[in-house]
Amino acid sequence: MHGVRIDALGPERLPGSLVAMARAAEDEGRPKVCLNHNLHSIYLCQRNEQMRKLYRISDLTFVDGIGAIAYARLSSNIRIDRRDRATYLDWLDEFLRLADQKEMRVMHIGLTSEQAKALGEKVREKFTGIDFLAEPGYFALQGAESEQLLVKILDFKPNVIMAGMGMPRQELWIEQSLPELPPCLVLTSGAALAYFADFQRTPPRWSGRLGIEWAFRLAYNPRRLWRRYLIEPVQVLSHLLCNWNAKW
Repeated sequence: MHGVRIDALGPERLPGSLVAMARAAEDEGRPKVCLNHNLHSIYLCQRNEQMRKLYRISDLTFVDGIGAIAYARLSSNIRIDRRDRATYLDWLDEFLRLADQKEMRVMHIGLTSEQAKALGEKVREKFTGIDFLAEPGYFALQGAESEQLLVKILDFKPNVIMAGMGMPRQELWIEQSLPELPPCLVLTSGAALAYFADFQRTPPRWSGRLGIEWAFRLAYNPRRLWRRYLIEPVQVLSHLLCNWNAKW
């Protein structure tokens, strides 16, 4: 799919795979990248070469949206179904539990300064074995602020970096920073830890199984998400139909 390998792991196998990737990154002496795919990322990849470049070099790409599963099956005949959907809310706690057991160093980049402080307190309270550092995600991607963040990363020596700045900002930061990052797992996490810390309302888990989780998110935050959920899918479908017509 756009030259991107899709890993059909599902929420049961993904947490263990991520911990193994963090260990492999340290053994191999290079960062390993894990990305998520949904209709929003597909839309962005269709329009942004930097996004496409990062997805092409990703070590693991999982699907966290039901729309992306449908798109993958229609566009590439990829064997994947809704059981392979691994939305963050279904596996994040298990991943943090495994990181806690391994006493890993986890760094999250995202949220405001106040939210990052509160997130750090909540994670350390629940997972006492994790050495957790939360840094705010509102900084200039180019220049002194980005360089200062890189110094903090190198000083902390994380096993895992969770980039939770939203698409495409988190992916663009990873793509430009990857050559300078230490050997660790670099994982996009969007708003996952914002949900964990109750900064955002969490859709009921049954809605994910039915493929309508997006509707709750839209209802909770229509001003920010209306275009993502109502306009972008139409444009993604239009792009798919154009490709079909070109083949015929």
